[in-house]
Amino acid sequence: MEPPVRVRIQDAYERIKADLPVGVNPVVKVPLSIWTHNTKLHINEIEPMDTGGGGGTAGGTTGTTGQASTRQVANESRQVTAMQTQQQVRTNEEILTRIIAQHNQLQQLIAQEGRTRDNTAAALRGWLETWLGAELRKLNGNICR
Repeated sequence: MEPPVRVRIQDAYERIKADLPVGVNPVVKVPLSIWTHNTKLHINEIEPMDTGGGGGTAGGTTGTTGQASTRQVANESRQVTAMQTQQQVRTNEEILTRIIAQHNQLQQLIAQEGRTRDNTAAALRGWLETWLGAELRKLNGNICR
């Protein structure tokens, strides 16, 4: 970790430490899903499974207010991330649909161009044969004279 980041985190922890009950960790660790798609890095939180626990700490003290609000923020963040991921998937599907449509159009244009090229080549060949035949007749007439 870079020293400026470490100092900033330590300072923030020292500021909130006095407000926290003893034994409460203000940092909630969450599992992450880290993956890449088209060279873009995606980091999503994995929602923990609800174990049905009571939420209090051992010894009867609650001390979970900080953790509960942190969890609520984490849950909201996960929901936003999930919505963003769903939107990205929809966007990717739309892009893929457009790419497939453009690919099909390109294939049709290539096939049409091939037919046009064949027709053009046949027409050019016919014109060239006619022109060469006329030029050869002129040349042959000139030689015969």
